[in-house]
This record gives sequence, C-alpha cells and structure tokens, in this order.
Amino acid sequence: MALSSSKPQRVALTTLLIAAIFIFSYFREHVFLGINNVIRHDLASPGSMFESLLSVSQTNLSIIKWVLTIIFAMGIATLTYFSLNIIFYPKKHFKIVLYSFSALLALSFFCVATGYIFSSYENGYYLARVIMGLTQNPVILFVLIPAIKLTEK
Repeated sequence: MALSSSKPQRVALTTLLIAAIFIFSYFREHVFLGINNVIRHDLASPGSMFESLLSVSQTNLSIIKWVLTIIFAMGIATLTYFSLNIIFYPKKHFKIVLYSFSALLALSFFCVATGYIFSSYENGYYLARVIMGLTQNPVILFVLIPAIKLTEK
C-alpha cells in the first residue's frame, strides 16, 4: 500500500479503517443473530434474508457459523493490520497481528478440545465463543496500539 507520511492523511485513513472494523463487526453481529434465530426457528419477519436457511440442518448451521467466524476474524485481522501499519508508519506489524489472532484461535480450539475430552463440551464451547468474539471486533486493535507504543520506548 502506497502511503504518504502526511499526518492528516494517515489520521483520516486510520479513522476510516477503524470505522470499517466497527461496521464489519456490526454486520457480523447481524449475520450471527440471524443464523441463531434460524436455529431457534424464531424469524421475526417473513421474507427475512435468513429464511432460506430454515431447511439447513443444525449441524450444517453450526459448521456455517464456524466458517463465518474464521472469515470474519480474518477480515478484522486484515483491517487491524492495515490500521497498525498506518498508525505506526513506516513500520510493519504483520507478525504481531498474526501472532495475536493465531494465539486466540489456538486458545479457542484448546478450550473446545479440552471441553470435549473432559465431557464438558458446552463449557469449552462457551469459552471458545467468548475468545473468538475478541477476534471479531476492535478490541485487539485497541490493545495492540498501546502495547506497541510501550514496546517502542
């Protein structure tokens, strides 16, 4: 990405990227609430964009949710990466974004696996959902900004 070192341009672009993260997170929430309503057969209005999912099995809906979780997490990770690169221009922060999101993904997987192994899948799944929720909103960006600032001093 060609980027000018002009501070006003960087501030404007950073603001747009952070807004994009919020919009993307809001869209993700809308999609997941819709899928959860399908799972509960609780569609508020006929003709909902999620109505076509009523014929999909619970297992397949769960698989769809996990695939979407990964897709949305990757989207937020990408926006976080670009935001950090603009905020801390000209330094690149690919590794810290990759490590942060990968660590949360691994921790989430560990929770599900541990819950499954110890016959407490619901508890492991709940914790994994909470952890994966962190990867789908601006929290990581807002933690990484001061963390990077502190390590640069």
